[in-house]
Amino acid sequence: LEMVEQILASDPAEGQRVAALGVLEHIDHADAFELAKQYLTTGSPKVAQAAVAAVAAQGTPEADRILAELLGGDDPEQHTMAIVYLSERRTDEGAAALGAVVRDDRRPLNTRLAAAQALGRTATVAAVEALTASLTVDSGEVLAAVTDAIEDTATALAGGPGTAAARRAAERLLSMDDPAKVAGLSILARAPEPADVDIALRHMGADDPDVARAAIQAAVAVASELGRDEAISLLTAALEAMPLEAAALGVTGALEQLGAGADLAAQQGFLTDFHIMGPFPNEGGAGFGEAYPPEEIVDLGATVTQGGVQLGWEPMEVESASGIADLRPLVDPSENVVVYAYTEFDMPEATDAVLKLGSDDGIVAWLNGEKVLAVDAARPVRVDQDVAEVRLESGSNSLLLKITQGGGDFGFVARLVDDDGEPVL
Repeated sequence: LEMVEQILASDPAEGQRVAALGVLEHIDHADAFELAKQYLTTGSPKVAQAAVAAVAAQGTPEADRILAELLGGDDPEQHTMAIVYLSERRTDEGAAALGAVVRDDRRPLNTRLAAAQALGRTATVAAVEALTASLTVDSGEVLAAVTDAIEDTATALAGGPGTAAARRAAERLLSMDDPAKVAGLSILARAPEPADVDIALRHMGADDPDVARAAIQAAVAVASELGRDEAISLLTAALEAMPLEAAALGVTGALEQLGAGADLAAQQGFLTDFHIMGPFPNEGGAGFGEAYPPEEIVDLGATVTQGGVQLGWEPMEVESASGIADLRPLVDPSENVVVYAYTEFDMPEATDAVLKLGSDDGIVAWLNGEKVLAVDAARPVRVDQDVAEVRLESGSNSLLLKITQGGGDFGFVARLVDDDGEPVL
């Protein structure tokens, strides 16, 4: 410190002055702070920038006040530096100063946005409170930045000592328009409580699909805080709200962990009890048009010889709540092959129905021996990819599926519903 004082007192060249001030960044001392302050508004811009850095490195709370004062000056470069250093210091005073900048509509837009983003990088209670207080801004662009920043910092706080502040921010966001609701639900998903069930249920049916998805992800988190029956009830509602996206959103996995996968699939009209036979060849996709023995007759007790290997019908139960059967673990080899799946079911009376299928890759379907659908495709399996209107007979009915495979994932899904989408079985 004494050496720096001597150098600066000798009226050195700019480079030496900048270097001397740089040394002060490593000296946390009241005299170092007072010395650096003298160069904030005197000398060249480079010297002033070095002085700002030296002030910001000091542990005294007075440094926050000085940095906040620089935000009120006319130097854009000092504005930027003050914003960065205030966020790095992570003090309550710094967060309050940055929040004031965000809310000041006299400030340049870029300055306000930078202050909001800086607060978003500061995972402190003071930061999330400063951002929450800034949700009143009129500028849509600034409001969007504030919302994103709240999500970042509150999500980081959730689950720790700052959970209460994070949840208060989430509640405020949930009272606003849809983009803010997404952020609020994302925060709740990080710090779920049993009382959040109603919040998740209320937002699952939102018109905005992003809000609905966020609500379902929150529901999965909340379910982990509930008893088994309550969790299954909540997750079932999530499954019904977005059946096509339930797997990606974690709903089906959570249900399966609770041991409710197969039962819930059946409740949605998915067929879950099959026998499968295979693999048969599908080199170059030729298997789609090749009539292998199961297309001639289905005898669950019979075997066929294919390529020197005896194949029989093996029972398979679909355990996924999504209704999707994964065939890769069940057949070997599982690339460039064909597999058949067969099931029977009883109907109390004849009725019209809708057969909904999905497959990876292609699929052919025979209902009671009549071909009702054929799709030669290379695609991932999705629920309800293909639809066929069918007539179910009174008594026993049979469904034979032929699923073709090139490479990668391999599976199928099938369900029977009425015209209103309600299960018929």
